[in-house]
Amino acid sequence: MDTNEAKIYFSLLIAACIFVVILLLFIISLFAQFTKNKQLYKEKINAEITASEKERKIIAEDMHDDIGPLLSAAKLLLSSMDITDENDMKALHNANKYIDEVIANIRRLSNALLPTILTRKGLVSAIKEYCDHIADSGKMKVTTHFFLDKFDFKGMDIHYYRIIQETINNSLKHSKADVINLTMEETPEKLVINIRDNGIGFDYKKNLDKNAGLGLRNILSRVELLRGELFIETAKGKGVHYTIEIPV
Repeated sequence: MDTNEAKIYFSLLIAACIFVVILLLFIISLFAQFTKNKQLYKEKINAEITASEKERKIIAEDMHDDIGPLLSAAKLLLSSMDITDENDMKALHNANKYIDEVIANIRRLSNALLPTILTRKGLVSAIKEYCDHIADSGKMKVTTHFFLDKFDFKGMDIHYYRIIQETINNSLKHSKADVINLTMEETPEKLVINIRDNGIGFDYKKNLDKNAGLGLRNILSRVELLRGELFIETAKGKGVHYTIEIPV
């Protein structure tokens, strides 16, 4: 190899090295930007969910602490009225009955917005109570199985509760199922939640791509917040099987 060829070869080698370095820097930059965007997305989702839970808490407390007592006071006032006319007494009885129904609905809505049993007795008790309410309503039979050995939910109980609540609610609204099975099982590496119904199933991608998949998007957002994964097995006429895996 003469001097000119050596210079050309050396120049090409340097150019190739520079190109590889630039390419590596570009890839590293893309990866860093992707990681940053992913983190920003998680922070945004976390902020939105936290704000939503705060709003639910405020509304639930207002309903429980303000509206409920006012209705109870109104009922007491009506009950204290001295009425002798038969028609007026019938109207008073109906008014009291309607107030009782409103108070019961306010308690139900308040509990749906902020399940007090979650803070009093924990996640498992809250889930059992929610499932019992559904079963008692006659809308669907719900079976629950818990295999947990003092699992630490790290103060994120409300997110686990909302994931299960939203998933079961999806089945109630869309699946036409009459049975749903819920299992929570702890392993050394992760918490596994399995929810399966015997309904009509659905097109997962189609539902996720349109507004009808809002419930699914809410579930996915909370699962991502817990650094978990959501797997869905479904087909038309074959029910739906949700598997949620949350790392320990």
